[in-house]
Amino acid sequence: MPRTRKKAGLVLLANGGYFLEDIGEYMMALMLKKDPMEITYFKRGQALSSLTGTYRTFRNTSSYKVTRSGGILQLESSFGTRTYTQPLIPVDLESEPKRFRIYGVDTITPVEFQKRDNNLYLVFERNLAKRVVSP
Repeated sequence: MPRTRKKAGLVLLANGGYFLEDIGEYMMALMLKKDPMEITYFKRGQALSSLTGTYRTFRNTSSYKVTRSGGILQLESSFGTRTYTQPLIPVDLESEPKRFRIYGVDTITPVEFQKRDNNLYLVFERNLAKRVVSP
């Protein structure tokens, strides 16, 4: 007996200010009785969000704040009275550790997030910083 395919469609209407593609993909997954977290976009978003928070080095000599901005993370570094913000570009979100890069004018700096003993660590420029606050 030939297998019949069901077709589904979805229409979203909004006045603006919404992420319609995100909402549409999420709703389509629910309509098809699938877990929205099986969709790569949502998996990546969940992985990014799980890394946000405040990280501090040993004896609090340096601190880092990691926030999410769309499909990337932002790394805010504080050294004394100076603060720098740089985008963390994802390289590998599927494996452990999670790997990112910071692209400078003439440099590429690797950044990793590592899980150890139920704690999350940020490795950046030879510094190891432990997450002390998560959102």
